[in-house]
Amino acid sequence: EPLTGEAKLETWTFDGKVLGTKPLAMDVPARTSKLLSRFPVASFGTAEERRGRFLAVTAEGCPDNDWQFQYYRESDLAKARIDVKTEVEGEGERWKVTLSTDKPAFFVWVDAPGVKGVFSDDSFTLLPGRPKTVTFTKRPSEKATFADFKRVLEVMHLRESSANLTRESAKNQ
Repeated sequence: EPLTGEAKLETWTFDGKVLGTKPLAMDVPARTSKLLSRFPVASFGTAEERRGRFLAVTAEGCPDNDWQFQYYRESDLAKARIDVKTEVEGEGERWKVTLSTDKPAFFVWVDAPGVKGVFSDDSFTLLPGRPKTVTFTKRPSEKATFADFKRVLEVMHLRESSANLTRESAKNQ
């Protein structure tokens, strides 16, 4: 499908503040990609300031995207608290999980160990003030109930996974 309208390029801090927004006009024909704009890296702050920042691009009808100025392991990712709300959708074979956060969380993923099915999205950035809903569709042969699903549901993100790895490394030394 062609895309017309406006995208937004936002500069965020890792603790969840939006420092600025730049509108980007979109007029992209179907089955193509198009460069919307170019910005000098220095327009997003000094090298030291950029260490605490990242960019997020949003546009109606497109997946959200983000860009880091440095490697994640070199970033001071905030300790994000993710709130989870679950609900049954339709006839009970699909379950919704709505996630919200107080700080940016990168590579968020959800899992339901032991319950056979598939989530509608499996790795995304979650930003404050922008809840995200993913749907879990269980396999027809799956006997688990919604209560079982809620009991085993896990939500992780990059900072938690690296913190867990660090704790495991410390235990093994």
